[in-house]
Amino acid sequence: MKSPLIKKKEHINPFGSAKPREEVLAKKGIDFHVIDERIQKKADVSHFTRTQEFHLKTFQDDLLKAEQKLREANEKELPEEELRFVVEQKRKAFNDLMKRFKEENDDIGNKRFERPSERRRRRRYDHNRNHPLPEPMGGRYYDEDPFASFHRRNKGSSHG
Repeated sequence: MKSPLIKKKEHINPFGSAKPREEVLAKKGIDFHVIDERIQKKADVSHFTRTQEFHLKTFQDDLLKAEQKLREANEKELPEEELRFVVEQKRKAFNDLMKRFKEENDDIGNKRFERPSERRRRRRYDHNRNHPLPEPMGGRYYDEDPFASFHRRNKGSSHG
């Protein structure tokens, strides 16, 4: 029999009276969707290949040289309209190149899963486009479904 003197312990919430983040930001007049987008943008770090990094570095060096010339022209009070135009063009080209590389790399990251054997076959096939490989066993290349024939049964052969 339970004793009426034993009291059940109350569980204390470790967060106290904390409110959801969305409510707190809404009271402050801040749209939490904007903050989430900024955080996601920082989390999406772009990784470039060595070749892409080399091209970006070259463009960046050219841009820095053009900006330096513009600063020198400004200090010496020389005409700078032409230099300003060149800097803007180089900046635009640099940003376009970064955007293009990022899109290319995003496309690479979104590929479907590819088995090593399929990858080897695809690379050989791509490398020898002018001289295609003979049809592999089963008559399939890498772009066809390798499991398409699994449901078929050989009716002509006897097992047993």
